[in-house]
Amino acid sequence: MISSLHKLTIAITVFSVLATADSLPAQQFRPAPNAHYPNNALMPPGQVGSQMLIRGGPIPGYFQPAQIRCPQGGRIAIAAEGKFSAGTPSFLNVGLLIGSPYRFKITEIPGLPGTELYPSVELLDRLHPPTGLETRFPVPIHLTAQELRMAAAGLFITRVIYLEDPTNPVVVQDQANRQRFFDVRSNEDPLRVADQLGRPMAILRIGSKQPRMDRQTGRFMFSSPPLREIMTPGQSTIPRETLQRAIISTPSIGRLR
Repeated sequence: MISSLHKLTIAITVFSVLATADSLPAQQFRPAPNAHYPNNALMPPGQVGSQMLIRGGPIPGYFQPAQIRCPQGGRIAIAAEGKFSAGTPSFLNVGLLIGSPYRFKITEIPGLPGTELYPSVELLDRLHPPTGLETRFPVPIHLTAQELRMAAAGLFITRVIYLEDPTNPVVVQDQANRQRFFDVRSNEDPLRVADQLGRPMAILRIGSKQPRMDRQTGRFMFSSPPLREIMTPGQSTIPRETLQRAIISTPSIGRLR
């Protein structure tokens, strides 16, 4: 992967959980143990997440649902048990451990015939939805066509996905299945910027590096951490009045700082 500054693109991605009758607030913000933030987004995969585990709480051993998307027509596969799965078209729902980096494989990319890219995803924290609704609130991680083209051209992209502070949201109309994002300067740490705006949830890294299918494969795949398959979520069977009561009773807590 090319790592020189002029070959590095850093972005921040925003996602939020809407408090409507059909969508429960799936996050309670809690303050960080201290204001000092020793991590940065350019650390090797797994280091930031392992530091988050040290903070404690209901994180170790929890499989946080995530939804990874690529442009329509592409396929996404995840490394499991030392090899890549067959993959699914356009998006993949999967439960990932906090702090463990995972390797994905993107193929059949529109406009890039024959190109295969291998992004990594590292979850830093979890959501706290009502019991039984965990799969309704995955952490969304969207790979854009522009990012895939940039990676195929030899660029290296680091993106931090964070949960927007509901008490200080950016007032903008969201589009279905599209994540808002913005770039930060090369001298800024996107992880710190995300921490100032909300709660960092994941780091996406993508470049043009190709795997070596030999003794190094385990390292390239981060030894294939355990995961949980998640079926596509259907409509909730919980009565609407129950959802509304949960919304009203869910407290608003200050954002992570």
